[in-house]
Amino acid sequence: GIEEVTAAEMVQMCMVVPMSARPLEWSSVELAALAAHIENLQASYEPGAMNPCAANPCGAGAMNPCAANPCGAGSN
Repeated sequence: GIEEVTAAEMVQMCMVVPMSARPLEWSSVELAALAAHIENLQASYEPGAMNPCAANPCGAGAMNPCAANPCGAGSN
C-alpha cells in the first residue's frame, strides 16, 4: 500500500532489514549523506540497463539467489 518511499526511508529500511543494524538518527549527517548518494544513483539509472542478476556467478537453477528475484528472469 505504499506508493512512494524516500531515499532516507530506503536507507533506514536497508539498515534494519537486510543488515540487521540499528537505524540511523533521522537528523544525522550519515543518513543525509547516504540518502544523497542513493538519489544520485537513482538519477543515473537507465531503464533497460543490464540486469545485474543475469551475470550472477551462481548461474541458473536452484543455486542462483536471483532465481526467486523478479529481475532474475530475462535480461531486463
